[in-house]
Amino acid sequence: MGPPCSVPTRVISDLKVEAVSGDGVQVNLPQVFTKSSLPVEEWHIPNERDIAAWDHLRDVELPSLSNVHSIDLLIGNNVPAAYAPSEVKTGPLGSPYATKTPLGWVAWGVKRKSTGAISSNFIQADSNLENMFRESLNHDFPEKAVEDKKEWSWEDKQFMEQMESSCKMVNGHYQVNLPLRHQQVKLPNNKQMAMKSLGSKMEKLPEFEADYVTFMEDVISKGYAERVPESQPAEGKEWYIPHHGVYHPRKPGKIRVVFDCGAKYGGASLNDVLLPGPNLMNNLHGVLMRFREYPVAFSSDIECMFYQVKVPESQRDLLRFLWWPDGDRNQMPQAYRMGVHLFGAVSAPSSAIFSLRRAGTDNIRGVSSQAVTTLHNNFYMDDGLKSVESVKDAIKLVKELKSLCEGGGFNLTKWSSNRREVLREIPLEDRAKELRDLDLESSQLPTERTLGVLWNAETDVFQFKSRIKEVKATRRTILSVVSSIYDPLGFIAPLLVPAKSILQETCKLEVGWDDEPGEEVLKKWELWKTNIQDLEGINIPRCYVPEQFGKVTSRDLHVFADASEVMDV
Repeated sequence: MGPPCSVPTRVISDLKVEAVSGDGVQVNLPQVFTKSSLPVEEWHIPNERDIAAWDHLRDVELPSLSNVHSIDLLIGNNVPAAYAPSEVKTGPLGSPYATKTPLGWVAWGVKRKSTGAISSNFIQADSNLENMFRESLNHDFPEKAVEDKKEWSWEDKQFMEQMESSCKMVNGHYQVNLPLRHQQVKLPNNKQMAMKSLGSKMEKLPEFEADYVTFMEDVISKGYAERVPESQPAEGKEWYIPHHGVYHPRKPGKIRVVFDCGAKYGGASLNDVLLPGPNLMNNLHGVLMRFREYPVAFSSDIECMFYQVKVPESQRDLLRFLWWPDGDRNQMPQAYRMGVHLFGAVSAPSSAIFSLRRAGTDNIRGVSSQAVTTLHNNFYMDDGLKSVESVKDAIKLVKELKSLCEGGGFNLTKWSSNRREVLREIPLEDRAKELRDLDLESSQLPTERTLGVLWNAETDVFQFKSRIKEVKATRRTILSVVSSIYDPLGFIAPLLVPAKSILQETCKLEVGWDDEPGEEVLKKWELWKTNIQDLEGINIPRCYVPEQFGKVTSRDLHVFADASEVMDV
């Protein structure tokens, strides 16, 4: 490809690539060499217009290059896994043909009028190779990170562009597009699949049916869903989402209807055509640690967060589902469609968090910078946790957060606090369920779950429960018991590490998943189960700075650490 020459380069190892469609198939590349520029341009690459003239290639989907500014990676034929054909479309002798590879369709022999004969293959990288090299350094040596900031992928940027360009207020709520991978989406008609999965469990469980009907009718009556109008959408622009009901193990009688956006029909699903978007969620540990900073604490919850973000009417037929009018199973099921983003859609979390943060920037007038910062940094999905120095600060911040969220159509509810003065300023209907009928003058504040951690608001401590089922000890049941104890901040690591050591020992002994371990392992396991009963006596102060400390200085906090290969039970 030219005379021999020397160029400065870096060598990158362990690089993996996958198709723009993101179907999960990855191809491992051998060592890759960097170069300041590549001798390839966008016009070298065939697009769907170029192959439309041949009937045998009309079903071939080539990715859109509208957002491609440069080609950042060339894959040679020394990577046969990248070119292995799973399907070939050929036509008359001498005409172009296409092969479907793990990285998508490749068109061969396509001629473009302005450039003559062109034959090429490509993949659009998430970022240029220099950024990839930096990321590899950050992965191997995190304490010497070249750049602390994690760059968004090309798909993440495409997601954010769609959010920014489509976001607008409609009847007091934000409306953003379903972030489609390709705007010309074409899905098979899966109505029969949705029909088969409808109501199969209701016939046997009348109580389940009653809860299910109540949930669905509530979704429709609140305007989250609507009957499908008579007009028909374009072919391939409608999709029926199957749904089923589940009960929360800690909330008996409370059903949630789950819309299965990952259900496949004809090799496709709704989630396959949606961009998941970047991870906009705050770090769980960070939210919990900030919750422990100051003596006055409060928590809240955003009511039906996903349902507060609307979907444009032009895209709602992708969110169809079947249901009986008025919940009457004696009638024929009718087509409904959601008008809001769905829990279960791969794009919904990032779409909802984007909209919530947008509320913080659009409604900044009249509130403090602390309220905006709290909205951005102290929420983990729909759960908000915050601690401040005084009751006065807490009351002011509660009101500002409520106003800030209302500006974006979000309702903050289920408020709780460790201070009665704060709770008195919150209307009864906005308090947590356990607090609505509570006499704040004489009754103790309840213990509730805060991001999965038990928080006793009366004593302001974190607590734990140990409810270990008596089952036959096998490698599988031991793993199940250990995994059931939730401890995101590592408070009880000294109690959990011995159990994990027992699991490690079963692995070394090559114990089968459903086999009993040896006698020595069983003795350790029974001793650990006895010790774990003391778990409920452990109380961890929520605020890690005792009140008598006053201002925190570098001499007030002390950290101790130890390391060992084995920890005695």
